[in-house]
Amino acid sequence: MGVRTGDNGKTPSLSEPEKHRLYAAALAVSDSPLDSQTFKRTCQSIGIFDQKGQPNDTYMSFVTKHVDWSTSAQAEDFRRQINTKEKATTYLNEHLP
Repeated sequence: MGVRTGDNGKTPSLSEPEKHRLYAAALAVSDSPLDSQTFKRTCQSIGIFDQKGQPNDTYMSFVTKHVDWSTSAQAEDFRRQINTKEKATTYLNEHLP
């Protein structure tokens, strides 16, 4: 799965489903994701945290969409793929820009 390049040629642009997969994997990696550097880095990479590691103005909108996504068949399939912390970590290592 390739990562597309954004308009400026430097910032990777992720599809919406890929953002949700990355977010789900980041949540699965830690028992306390909000305190996790991996979670913060993931949220920055998908554009919902600022550079200081704080939620930005798109965070709540994304989380609302993520709740909807999480009830889809695609989300169920993905959760089976990352059903351990190790598998979720591997997914993030392979797919985070």
